[in-house]
Amino acid sequence: MAPIVQHPHLRPSDEYAQIVWASHILSYLNPFTLSKAGHPSQPNHVPGVLPDDDDDDDGEEQKLDDDDPDTDAIITDKATPQLLAGRDEPIRQKFLNCIAELLANKRGGKHVAATALREGEDSVEIDIASNSPFTVEDDEYLASLARFLGESDTWETAPTDGTIHGMEGPLLEVTVTRNADRLDGWIERLAKLLGGTPARPADRPADAVQELARRVKCFSSSTAAEEPAARLRVVRLAILAVLGPEATLAELRRMAPSVNGSKAARLCRLIARPAANLRTLARIAHLLPSFRAIEFVKVATPGSTRLGRQQILGLADAWSRLGLPHLDRFPRQLARREGQFRKDCARAFPVHCDAQLLLRYEAEPSLAPSLPYIGCSKRACFLCHSLMSVLTLQTQGRGQHGVCHPLWGVGPLQSETMQQQLRQLCTMVKEKIVARLDQKRNRPLPLVVPQSSAVSDLATADMVVLRRQAASREAVVGRNHELRKRMQIL
Repeated sequence: MAPIVQHPHLRPSDEYAQIVWASHILSYLNPFTLSKAGHPSQPNHVPGVLPDDDDDDDGEEQKLDDDDPDTDAIITDKATPQLLAGRDEPIRQKFLNCIAELLANKRGGKHVAATALREGEDSVEIDIASNSPFTVEDDEYLASLARFLGESDTWETAPTDGTIHGMEGPLLEVTVTRNADRLDGWIERLAKLLGGTPARPADRPADAVQELARRVKCFSSSTAAEEPAARLRVVRLAILAVLGPEATLAELRRMAPSVNGSKAARLCRLIARPAANLRTLARIAHLLPSFRAIEFVKVATPGSTRLGRQQILGLADAWSRLGLPHLDRFPRQLARREGQFRKDCARAFPVHCDAQLLLRYEAEPSLAPSLPYIGCSKRACFLCHSLMSVLTLQTQGRGQHGVCHPLWGVGPLQSETMQQQLRQLCTMVKEKIVARLDQKRNRPLPLVVPQSSAVSDLATADMVVLRRQAASREAVVGRNHELRKRMQIL
């Protein structure tokens, strides 16, 4: 195992302090930055309290499902060296994401993991970072995973019965046990989804989907001693179902017509994920020799970042220092949080795992990955995703979920270049704040007017008021436009 890399401790810069102020203000207004139809809003969002990493309810896991038929061919053993050669970068990205998902074995933001690789002729180094410190259990699991991939040169073909080569037994059992927290939640959801609907009589012997449904419904009645074996059996049945997704969906709909078959099939994918990830890694290592010699480089979780006493300001002072537009009074979402702004900014801010890798490569370019991609067990937050666009090393990630988490720290800041990049990042956050204000100011007021008599029912005094309101809105739009031009110049 490669030595742990330590980050030096440095005092936060004023550029970073401004990001802390701006991200808290944005989270007060509305932390969801994606302008997408149907995207949820949280007007009562509490800064520092991250939304639960609920892998099903918010649709995050559905977005992470890789429906690319070429990469899915890896799981079903239909991939060839020619296919892998034609899918060079996506296959390696898939490899990184699988590693990250296997490491993120528990629910919650504290257990997110990120990965990157440096590929040589005969070996590959995988940098791994986590939102939580690595444990002895993690070390043992990584060592087993490296051995598992190293033995792929002895495999001739992959089995089609849901097993995973010679090390399938011990490694899959350990993987399933490590992921028990996630798996039990998904199994419970699938059982609840299927439990209330009687299945139609089968016209043939029970197949994997029918057996999976039966085992899922019985899982909650397993004793503590029976749970590990019962959980492993459910995962093995789920991977068999994943191998034939169209047939699985059809069977689920036949068994329980009133159940949302697509949701049930997605839960099957989630339950199968530990085994599917191992199969994907095994196939890639079997077909790409350099991926049989893997060395994991753990990046130690850096200490949290805290602002200095002089950087902890009141909301009004922070607003002024940020150069945000003048307001006669704060919007309701800000006004009710004004008293807690100092307290929120005084807390410790952890460095997200993908930011750990990005800032490490920015500080030490010689360690930059050969593939400009950061694998992750979930999509990036708004700040981490934006950070990728301002750094010298232009990397891609798995996409973003769009939430602005104000609990966001940074790594070492040793150059004027990095501080300039943080200024650019702060500008991006301020643009979101201004856009939020514009939405509130320019939101059309509902007018109740009788049908077919809009003009005749408006008195002269009403017309004067409407003209004044229109002139006021035009003035606001003009000031905001001028402000955005000045911010772009800065």
